[in-house]
Amino acid sequence: MRRAALFDSLTVAPGKRPHRISIQVTLGFGETRAVAEEESSDTPRSRVEAAARAAVSALDQLLADNSVALEGSKIVEAFDREFVMVAVQGLGGREAVLLMGTAEIKESAERAAVFAVLDATNRWAEARRPT
Repeated sequence: MRRAALFDSLTVAPGKRPHRISIQVTLGFGETRAVAEEESSDTPRSRVEAAARAAVSALDQLLADNSVALEGSKIVEAFDREFVMVAVQGLGGREAVLLMGTAEIKESAERAAVFAVLDATNRWAEARRPT
């Protein structure tokens, strides 16, 4: 199965004010790229939420006739590991659907948040991918 949206890059940088961070996510469909940026307070929970919001926003740009919205994100512990879990609303056609995704935190919690969004939305977005 081919992936609907592919991860391109993640940048985490200091924000414009003290104790803030800026997170930029780039996703792509083939040659098409979408970039989204979010700023949040510099706490673990806020960083994960901002990364997930940026990923959802970038994906939303790539879906021409459909939309996605972040319901929430959370760091959870299971099986002696830490994961990011996200809930994303897929909006298209007559129904909204709740999509869940997870990713193990390996390199960073922010990166795991982006992968969790892609995990949640992969099949749903592929069915709605612009041709």
